[in-house]
Amino acid sequence: MQDTSLKAGYLINFLEFVQWNQDPGPVLQIGIIGAPDIADRIDSIASKGMSLARHKTIQVQQVDAESDLSDLDLVFLSELKAEQIPDYIKALSQQQVLLVSDASNFLEQGGMIEFVMAQNRLRFSLSQTNSQKAGLRFSSKLLDLAVEIQ
Repeated sequence: MQDTSLKAGYLINFLEFVQWNQDPGPVLQIGIIGAPDIADRIDSIASKGMSLARHKTIQVQQVDAESDLSDLDLVFLSELKAEQIPDYIKALSQQQVLLVSDASNFLEQGGMIEFVMAQNRLRFSLSQTNSQKAGLRFSSKLLDLAVEIQ
């Protein structure tokens, strides 16, 4: 439960510290692949009328390979086999979407934020190269919090 709440909190906060080249609009869409407990937790938070400081609301949905991923602003990939990840990254490569996962070596596969354990705490690593290719920029605050930047 603790990891679920932490990951949900991180995902919501990542939206606050990422800048899209094109404004995604008043509603930020999060797609969760795997990890229905995290989708439920984000939905619970968002249903309380949570709004980001940039006055955007959050909507979350559970998605899979057959889902329309074109309107998503952030995709969290979890509980996938390693060989499935490149397919999702390729499918989303032409969109301005923040790709986050808890899979090992996610950044090397083209991901942007990877959850890692550091000193027995849930933290994250970032790939500026991959995010810039998608037209996304990380704020200096987010960069300061990362345990590793590629």
